[in-house]
Amino acid sequence: MEGLAWDLAKELSRSSEIHVLTTTVPGRSAQFESDGIQVKTLPGTRPGRYSSKWWVKTAFWRQARDYDAVLSVSAGASSMVRLNRSPRYVFQAHGTAFSELQAVLSGKPRLWALKALRMSYWDAIDRGTYKLVDAVVPVSGVVGEKLNHPRYSRARAKTEFAVIANGVLTEPTLASDGSARKRFGLAAADDVVVCVSRLVRQKGVDRAIEALAASSADTKLLVVGDGPESGALREYALYAGVSDRVVFTGQLDKDGVHDALRAADAFVFPVRDAQREGLPLAVLEAIACGLPVIVPKDSDWDTDLVPCLRFTNVADPRTLSRAIADAVAAERVTLPAIYTRESMVASYKSILGLS
Repeated sequence: MEGLAWDLAKELSRSSEIHVLTTTVPGRSAQFESDGIQVKTLPGTRPGRYSSKWWVKTAFWRQARDYDAVLSVSAGASSMVRLNRSPRYVFQAHGTAFSELQAVLSGKPRLWALKALRMSYWDAIDRGTYKLVDAVVPVSGVVGEKLNHPRYSRARAKTEFAVIANGVLTEPTLASDGSARKRFGLAAADDVVVCVSRLVRQKGVDRAIEALAASSADTKLLVVGDGPESGALREYALYAGVSDRVVFTGQLDKDGVHDALRAADAFVFPVRDAQREGLPLAVLEAIACGLPVIVPKDSDWDTDLVPCLRFTNVADPRTLSRAIADAVAAERVTLPAIYTRESMVASYKSILGLS
């Protein structure tokens, strides 16, 4: 989400003056310039996280009145909009607290009561905020449908709701790239499936490793990303007897991620709770590179993306293994134009009043 917001800021800065307000950035001054964008930070805030100091300081950040428009990435400006009414406020919606509340109540995970209370609180905040802003932008048609729920009817009566799908830079939809494979120690004859995510339990990379154990010896798994589960996943690959067929790349920059996608034949998205994921950029980037994408069978996606997706019970290793075999042998896919960076930027310019 943060990467997409920064890329959007860079694109908008080509024709407008764009400033970014964020939390403190370790090793940087309170104000600095990066990629031609002026970055302002709020002293004392926790880096990269919403906190009580963030909410208080943004609420009383009077400089907001100096701007023509404020684009809030998710709930970032929820307190700002209540005390600084001058700019045009556009809020991105990456999901709804109400749908997460429903998932908690139906699944009853660990500490479900506390999680339900938290989601109920945020649901009330969202509904109140949406009545105050000028526009709400769901980042996918699926999120837009969730915001059609009657509980948002009062907000919809006062506020513009317009879907602007997440967009990515398009890549050539070519067959697996030999030079990219060499970078990751993969052979031309390998069947390669890739995961790109933060390595946490929710992302389900362990499911892909378990499915690999049921796959042919020519099938390799490329795991891109880092996180608290990194060590445990490496141990699990060793336990499953497939450590020689799993390549852990660690965190990669954008070019590295694109190389990983070009090295693969298919992409797997084996998350545990698809309702929490919105419209993941990694999935869009995989499709932009021509990769068929394996997704949970109970997940919801925009209609025009469905032809690029292969719905599978990702919790069952053998079923997922068969899906991987089918996906690596399938034809390449094409990303619909609405999910390109160009389309997204043009839509944001319009809704922000910059065009």
